[in-house]
Order: sequence, then structure tokens, then C-alpha cells
Amino acid sequence: MRHHHLRMLLVVILLGLLFMLLSPTLAAKDFILAIRDNHDDKLSVPQDYTLGWKVVEMASQRMAVEITLVELPWAWAITQLKQSKVDAVFAAIATESRRKWAVFSPPLAITHTNLYSFANHARNHWQQIDKATALVGTIQGSVQHALLKSAGFERLYTTVDTGQLFGMLQGGRLDFIAYPRSQLAYHCSRLTAGKTTECLEATPIPELTTAMHLMGLRDNPDFLHFCQNLLKQVGQLNREGKIAELYRQQNVPDHYYQLWLASLVEFELTVQ
Repeated sequence: MRHHHLRMLLVVILLGLLFMLLSPTLAAKDFILAIRDNHDDKLSVPQDYTLGWKVVEMASQRMAVEITLVELPWAWAITQLKQSKVDAVFAAIATESRRKWAVFSPPLAITHTNLYSFANHARNHWQQIDKATALVGTIQGSVQHALLKSAGFERLYTTVDTGQLFGMLQGGRLDFIAYPRSQLAYHCSRLTAGKTTECLEATPIPELTTAMHLMGLRDNPDFLHFCQNLLKQVGQLNREGKIAELYRQQNVPDHYYQLWLASLVEFELTVQ
């Protein structure tokens, strides 16, 4: 009788373990990350997008986490994030308006935004552009659009398609497009069959030379836990010299590594 009870207890334990392994609610959940459309093509160009992504790759390999990637245009990625259909979006800029509902990972790279145009429209600074007449293309839901709108630009065209903006500028239907430099590099490389990543004149927007992050919802414990681990691994990679080596491999000037390092130190101080 005693052996019978032991066998029954063992069966119950085994069935419980099997249920836990097979149950979709209890099984380990993948971390779902939204990336930009044409992600792989963008990685072929050594710019901030590529640097940031390689940092995520190196750190996540040490974290032993399963990441499911979903390619989405930016505006759609934000919608999916707000509906909790993805855990995070890649290459986001932290702003005060976004901090009301989102949190951000450690900085992954320093991103640069300019207003791009043909030579006859370029200026030394974006505030020199005529806000009443200039036709400016922006990505829907982007920080570039928000900044230009708040600055008083009256003729803004928005779309989810970065390629459409590039084509409209080429066709003379826009005077400027507001792009991160990595986005322009991707389109210029395609246009010139890889000969150059700079095929337009840049009007700087210094206010948007800033860090890029992963962005997730404030109430998502999976994202908060992911960011804690990410910070540990990024810090360790940097102490090992892996991040500086990455910048050298990508032929990115040391100045940009120093900017990123300063932003990492600042981030670490805010979470202590």
C-alpha cells in the first residue's frame, strides 16, 4: 500500500511538471522586439542603426534570452507597442512626452537627425528655413515630426514610408526630408549602388543628436527585467573594450563612442 501511494504521488508530480512545460501561459515567453522595415538592408550600412543593433545582439547573446523580431514601419510599431503586442521597439529616442507612458533601455548608440535636401535648399541651421513655405517630409509619429511641428513648420507631410519621402524629394514634391542619418545612408546606398551613403545636403538639427534606445511600456515587467539585464551586459561589454572595438570595426570616429559612453554613464546614474 505504501509503495502504491508513492507511485501515485510520483505520477501526480510528473503530470504537474508536464502541464507546466506544455501550458502556453506558463511556458517561457519570447521577448518580442519590433525593428524597422528593411532591417537587414539597413544593417549593411555602417551607421548608428547598425551600431545600436550590434550592441543589442552582443548583449542578448550573454543574456540567454529568446528574441522574436517583427519588422514594422515606425508608426505601426508604436501602435503595436501601445496594444502590448510587442515588448519593445528598437531605435527609439527618449522624449518627455514618451516618458509619460514608456520607459527606455540603456543607450545603444548616438543617432543624428538632419533635414536633407538638394544643395539649393540647404542651410547652416534648421531654424534658418522658412517655416511658412518649406515643404518638409517626416515619418508619422516620429520625434522629428513633433519637433518641427512644435517649432512652427506649417507645411509638413507625414507618411509611414521612408522610401516614399525619399522619392518625393527626388521628384521635387518636397523641399526637405527629416531623416536620421542612418536612414539617409540606406537610401543613398541603394540609389548609388553602394557608391556613397551621402547623396544629399544636410541642414543640422543639433537638438536631435541624442541616444537611441529600446522603448517599452512602463507597466511591462518583462521589459523592465530585460532592461536590467541589458544594462549589466552592456556595462560589462564596455569594460571589456568590446564596444570601443565595435566602433573601430565600423570605422566610426572615436568622438561618437565618447558621446555614447557619456550617455551610458548618465543613464547608470539615473537608475542607481
